[in-house]
Amino acid sequence: MTAPLPTAPLPGGGAMPLLGFGTWQMTGPTCYDAVRTALDAGYRHLDTATVYRNEAEVGRALRDSGLDRDEVFVTTKLPPREAGRSATTRWSRSTGSPRPPG
Repeated sequence: MTAPLPTAPLPGGGAMPLLGFGTWQMTGPTCYDAVRTALDAGYRHLDTATVYRNEAEVGRALRDSGLDRDEVFVTTKLPPREAGRSATTRWSRSTGSPRPPG
């Protein structure tokens, strides 16, 4: 039997796993395969960042894993210049363009 991973309680209920699978310096099929393997092995916390340029692979691996999205924590980081720019971030992710027109 495997011991449960340590977690941190969250103010709104539930708990976040303290051990996360890092994806720094992984891209493309290597990243996708590694994240799928990590999820299959029991990881429920994934760490990525905009500057890693692998958020799409991480997201696709999570989707393809068949796990419910609410079972997995995804930690991502934005550069400081993007902090508070959620509309721009949503635009960038949906269109691939760095900034909305106007």
